[in-house]
Amino acid sequence: MATSEMAIKDRVTRLTEDYEYDRNSLLELLLFWRRYPSARFNLLAITCALRQGRQCMERALSYLTKRGVVREVRENDVRLYSLSDDNEIRLEVLALTELAGVKSVWCSHKPSYVTGCQPG
Repeated sequence: MATSEMAIKDRVTRLTEDYEYDRNSLLELLLFWRRYPSARFNLLAITCALRQGRQCMERALSYLTKRGVVREVRENDVRLYSLSDDNEIRLEVLALTELAGVKSVWCSHKPSYVTGCQPG
């Protein structure tokens, strides 16, 4: 394993090590922000795109918001989430998810990104 790959996996581990819930969901969310670093989404859009439960995504978003990785704003009584405006944090998230296989540290399935909610 290359040194840079090990360094990235170490940073991912530090970011996620004290997360008490499903780390796969947290990592899916980080990969999601890598794909859409300049966009803002509400909770429903994120849960549909990642095919995750609402409570699971609320926990992960809260965790990342408290750490300054994700920014939460309210517009017209709707909470919108985006990747932090802090350039150092943005670069860190992009670096954390740089390697396609970094997710395999914790889970065996591929990310389930979709373009929107699937009919039920």
